[in-house]
Amino acid sequence: MLEIIIMTLTLLCRVESSEVEDIVQKYNDNDKGLEDSGKAYYNRYNWYEHAPLGNHESFIMISYVEMYKATGDKYYLDKLIRHALAVLDKRDDKSHREDYRGLKNNPTWMPYAMQYTFTDNYYPWINHDGLIIQGMADFVELVYGENSLWDYTYQGKTYKEWAEEF
Repeated sequence: MLEIIIMTLTLLCRVESSEVEDIVQKYNDNDKGLEDSGKAYYNRYNWYEHAPLGNHESFIMISYVEMYKATGDKYYLDKLIRHALAVLDKRDDKSHREDYRGLKNNPTWMPYAMQYTFTDNYYPWINHDGLIIQGMADFVELVYGENSLWDYTYQGKTYKEWAEEF
């Protein structure tokens, strides 16, 4: 799925305008397939064991901003907000997970360290967290850069309010 999203975005940068509609449809079909399958990365129970939020979900959220830029369709920004809320809900301070020092309530997403360090601990990884928040940061930059988006609403809040929350 991730490869398809990256390929789609790459193609959007290099195609004639007559081909964009077909590429956007392929993107939407793949995105819908992931959502409909129940296998969305932000929805996985053991998301922290294999770091799909940083390694996959982050790129999906980034792709929503890029799809908005390519199409002007706010549908993609609405999807980004929905995904971002689900990802924020998985943060360690929400689940009260303890890191390797015994500290709880860190505003991070700690993947299980076994895959990186071969220990049975949770470690915050700044590159992992940076990837996770990149799509949200892109949304904030976009909204503040296009004040025409400030008053558009999703779930009772304006995009500007969502940007301030992220």
